[in-house]
Amino acid sequence: MLTEFEACHEELVETLCDAARFGCGPSVEERYRLARSRALATYPPLQPLLGAYLPAEPPVRRFGAGADAFERLFLPSTVADVLAGDGGTLIETVQRTREALAAYALHLRALMGKL
Repeated sequence: MLTEFEACHEELVETLCDAARFGCGPSVEERYRLARSRALATYPPLQPLLGAYLPAEPPVRRFGAGADAFERLFLPSTVADVLAGDGGTLIETVQRTREALAAYALHLRALMGKL
């Protein structure tokens, strides 16, 4: 499940970067819709594990009960909504999520080395 979420996360990031550079056309929105659907399916069981590796920050209440950095990339229903609600922090959010994924993967590799 982690590998699937990592691929989904990278697709979300690429799609958001494309939207920021080239606009939120129909093909970008469709890519986001597909990646969002995968994220909504794969993230919930990983949230407590990956969340432990996210730097502490106040939760963002805009998208519900308190969206973490990962959720801020896929809880909005459209890529246009992600960009509109980003407040200039999208690059930082992406960086935090990438760092959390890398730290969790490193932790798993260390555990596997001990087995």
